[in-house]
Amino acid sequence: MWASNVDFADGDQAHIEIDYSGGIKTEFSGVTLEAIAIYYNYPNSRDSLDYDYIEAGGKVGYDFKVADVSG
Repeated sequence: MWASNVDFADGDQAHIEIDYSGGIKTEFSGVTLEAIAIYYNYPNSRDSLDYDYIEAGGKVGYDFKVADVSG
């Protein structure tokens, strides 16, 4: 979890952003797979502004023993 103050200067009451994140990572035969999701929450914001959202991503990597490569 991460939090920060915000001010969108739009007259709304959202003054804090709270981010919740989680993920899963696995490895087999030198290959790593990772999936993550982050939920961005703006308490007290008007529902009509639709500030809250979810972001998802993934990463694949390989260990060459002399260097790791991922993307």
